[in-house]
Amino acid sequence: MCFLLFSCFHPFVLSCLVLVMRLGAVIVMQTTKPPEQVAQPNEYLNTVSKYQGAFSPEECDAVIQLARAAPSQDGVLDSKHSENYRKTRSSLVHFIDYSPAFDWVFAKLRDLTINANQSYRFDIHGFRERLQVAEYGVGDHFDWHLDLSGGPTSTRKLSVSVFLSDAADYEGGDLEFFRTPACPTDRKRGTAIIFPSYLPHRVTPVTRGKRISLVAWIAGPPFR
Repeated sequence: MCFLLFSCFHPFVLSCLVLVMRLGAVIVMQTTKPPEQVAQPNEYLNTVSKYQGAFSPEECDAVIQLARAAPSQDGVLDSKHSENYRKTRSSLVHFIDYSPAFDWVFAKLRDLTINANQSYRFDIHGFRERLQVAEYGVGDHFDWHLDLSGGPTSTRKLSVSVFLSDAADYEGGDLEFFRTPACPTDRKRGTAIIFPSYLPHRVTPVTRGKRISLVAWIAGPPFR
């Protein structure tokens, strides 16, 4: 029956029909994947994770002491446009390379991000940049920005911010996220905040005292 039906077509038309049937079979094979291979939705991609007590007060003091032993610089990253950039960010920054003295800090941050990534499910490899301890005095701030951009920062997947200062020691300096649901507002000392590096966020101007935070970025293959 099928032979009689196909035999009535021109050979070129018949070859096209056979090709279409073969392509159809390939498409069915490619789109019919086992359940575990089908893309699953992830409702955590625009959420912020909070870990209270990630660092003890004594550990916060130790991080501050170690950071202040390292060279510091103005938080202006682009010297050619420093005046314009200062309108976006103003702070004192200590960059910290890996060393045995900081091994315990890297270890704690690693464990925190591994735990948080159980929800985000990003492909992460670890640290590719120095840690940063930022000190915000009165008037200092960091306006709306993303941690993820082009070039070296394109590999950032997760951002970490740890409140090293006691909340009573300063006013202002709030870490805020743009249109992010369930955004944590607790800034208790030692609390770690972990979030996808593409989330817009800012540090509002400090109006009293000094705000000190530890910042890290966990890297992986660039998003695609």
